[in-house]
Amino acid sequence: MKYFKNFNNESWLKINTNDEVKSLLISIKKGNPYGPFVDYEISELIFLHFKPNLIGEYKDSLEHIIEEAVFYFKKGNKNEIFKLIKEKITF
Repeated sequence: MKYFKNFNNESWLKINTNDEVKSLLISIKKGNPYGPFVDYEISELIFLHFKPNLIGEYKDSLEHIIEEAVFYFKKGNKNEIFKLIKEKITF
């Protein structure tokens, strides 16, 4: 769990994330695992927090980040999240 291992550490979050990422993180953790916005919220979190890594040549990394996010939150659909992020960036 390379990408999400520090998301439970409050001091790390305070230093390394912005308010929007923190808000999404809380919303995802407290939200319904089958809610209508879970895929969108996870895709937004990934897009905002990992944006430097989301360039065309890192498609495999993006897929790995999405897999870890779904595993970490124990919610979300990998294919839908990938599709939502892909709409925002070009490979």
